[in-house]
Amino acid sequence: MVRLYALTHEHENERFWTYLEAIEIVGTRLHQSLRTQVGKSGERLATLEFLDLDRAALRTYQFAPQDDPCCPTRVIDTLFAWRGITLEEMR
Repeated sequence: MVRLYALTHEHENERFWTYLEAIEIVGTRLHQSLRTQVGKSGERLATLEFLDLDRAALRTYQFAPQDDPCCPTRVIDTLFAWRGITLEEMR
């Protein structure tokens, strides 16, 4: 069994979304595919910081109203766990 994680992005006009996607491969076949939104629309950019079989750690960058487009001031670390048929944010 192999699990792969990736960040994907969608953009439409002024809106921007980031998603954490995960797939599980058993043998040579796709067994499961999961997807969850990271943050609110247009609010965050993210990087994958750590991965293991059941967890993905993300570092998200949140823009405050006074921030320049290059330089978000809020950095948030979040852990997501693979829980059966969902990716859940750990709190």
